[in-house]
Amino acid sequence: MKTAAPQKTLADLAPMPSSNGNRGPILDIKNLNVRLKRLPGDVTVLDDVSYTVEHGEALAIVGESGAGKSVSTRAVLDLLDDRRFTIEGSIKLDGQELLTMPHRQRRKYISSVASLVFQDPTRALNPSMRVGAQIAEAMYRVKGRAQRYSRKEAEARALELLRAVGIADPQERFHAYPHQLSGGMRQRVVIAVAIACAPKIIFCDEPTSGLDVTTQALIMDLLQNLREQLGVAMVLITHDLLLAASRVDNVMVMYQGRLVEKLPSNGLFHNAAMPYTQALLRAMPGFSGEVPEPMPTLPYRLRAIQVACAYAPICPRVQDICRERTPPLAAVGDHHDALCFFPGPAEKATRRSVVIDNTKPASADKREPLLICDDIVREFSVRRGLFGKGTVSAVDHVSFDIARGETLAIVGETGSGKSTLARAIMDAPGPKSGRISIAGRALTGGRSVSRKQRGKLVQMVFQDPVGALDPKWTVANLIAEPLGAQGSLAAEEKRRRIAEILSRVGLSASEFGARLPRETSGGQAQRIAIARALVSSPDLVICDEPVTALDVSVQAQIIRLLFELKRDLNLTFLLIAHDLSVVRVLANRVATMYLGRFCEIGDTADIFARPAHPYSAALLSAIPPHPGDPVERPRIRLLGEPPSPLAPPSGCRFRTRCAYAQDICAKVTPKLTEHGPNRSVACHFPLTGVEAAPSSASTATAEAPH
Repeated sequence: MKTAAPQKTLADLAPMPSSNGNRGPILDIKNLNVRLKRLPGDVTVLDDVSYTVEHGEALAIVGESGAGKSVSTRAVLDLLDDRRFTIEGSIKLDGQELLTMPHRQRRKYISSVASLVFQDPTRALNPSMRVGAQIAEAMYRVKGRAQRYSRKEAEARALELLRAVGIADPQERFHAYPHQLSGGMRQRVVIAVAIACAPKIIFCDEPTSGLDVTTQALIMDLLQNLREQLGVAMVLITHDLLLAASRVDNVMVMYQGRLVEKLPSNGLFHNAAMPYTQALLRAMPGFSGEVPEPMPTLPYRLRAIQVACAYAPICPRVQDICRERTPPLAAVGDHHDALCFFPGPAEKATRRSVVIDNTKPASADKREPLLICDDIVREFSVRRGLFGKGTVSAVDHVSFDIARGETLAIVGETGSGKSTLARAIMDAPGPKSGRISIAGRALTGGRSVSRKQRGKLVQMVFQDPVGALDPKWTVANLIAEPLGAQGSLAAEEKRRRIAEILSRVGLSASEFGARLPRETSGGQAQRIAIARALVSSPDLVICDEPVTALDVSVQAQIIRLLFELKRDLNLTFLLIAHDLSVVRVLANRVATMYLGRFCEIGDTADIFARPAHPYSAALLSAIPPHPGDPVERPRIRLLGEPPSPLAPPSGCRFRTRCAYAQDICAKVTPKLTEHGPNRSVACHFPLTGVEAAPSSASTATAEAPH
């Protein structure tokens, strides 16, 4: 009688010991130089970079765009075009020197030892292949532990991997195409592909960029758990310093192609010794409301090798030697190296001192609302795609107002209806039902204002500034367009207004007026988009994820710009965001939104300190811990994906993921009701801050504070 073969587990995917008996570093890079071949001479992209990654270690590489983070990874994985780049130095992967291997052998060896998790899962997956087949293909193309998998074995293991990465209903998802999955599920599939061939090191290139805070936390939990179970090393490329400090063992900081500091992650916020690292930390929005301090920056220029400190032109500690010689990467503490002649703690005078007062403005206390949204409903007919056929209620009977001079932030997971609500106010498209008015003028109904008049009342700043600006128009023409709503203006008056608003956002009309959008950086393009939104002096400005696509230094500039514009011009903002640190700095009030409904709305400081809705508490708990956070909160995991908007749960839509749900939650839809001063909560059992930890049997789980 035949005995059934034992089911293989995730442990079977653990990497095999090195074939050469080597137990040195899994990755050992020495004096790595990468140059781009250009006329009249090569230019340096990576300059004498050396570092190691031990077996099982997690290393984060951080820095601004153009610092060389991704190039260093692509050099290891042989993803740089030999026709365009020259690579010198030494790269040893699991003891084997890569740069002296024949190309074909090198590619084969790398694929057996290392894997890559891409930033954009949509582009990483083949849209014409089912996800199970893509995982299986990765398996039978590369040898497994001892022998090549057959197709049948690879498909069986692919199902196991889908379970391992937390995909619900793996049998069903096995046969799905990538476009039929949510962004978070697609990223899980990419991770399954990455671990399919038992790598010893995984490179993760911005794996959570663009994901909402809860999905980001779940993806990082998954990577951390897999790393611990499989014993693999991980290199995390990110511009999120909070993420780096909370998820890895060591942090490496890069600036203009050089490694400028490496230290243990638990010392990043307190022991950083290099002035550039300290500037990066000050550029982060503070969890207690500190306004980020814009970094002194130089435009990144591909350059020839220079014998000097690259940070010297803008360093507050610069001395003559910094301009004459390149500093050595020297030890400044235990396992702590810095590329600086004068390393040390940040001076007190350079620390942030501006803290936003997030109390409501005087006009808000009088409750004379500028924007009124009453019982807004927005529905979409869906005929194919992710949800099949039917009607999706993207915004379901939402009511709120914003006082003049106030900023209201709406936060929630992807698909919660935030951007749909913003577009309904902009009339792109408008709501199915409900009433919207700004400054007493109706935007809906039979007597609503014209589209031209609407442009004078409300303008919008989009997430992707370059994509939102007409590529064929100059900056001056783009900014001048909204002025058409004010009737005919003399050419001289238009030029004056354009120059004035560009100056207000920190740009020069003489330098930028004749440029096209593609001739600007991401931060400059977002400043232009803000100038375009403000030039007609609208009553309301809607900002839809205005800093999501920007790195930390540019993000700090835009956040501070919005803060100063709000303060100086008494502007009224509706802010759509998933980065709660940005919300804490800019918003007077915050509303959490889930599957088309508001869960909670109230003063920002109160909700951040004492969330009353379980969903608000879960969102806040998913933020990586910040050293300045005065509240130590337990981690609340929301397991599984949000329900389909095509068939939302009855009663409270959050109940299927709520740890405190009871029978009434399925039968009665909770309404927004007052819960203390300036606070409304849609929950039958609002939190008081003294609740017991959720039951382990619940779909949501709580952990000790992190």
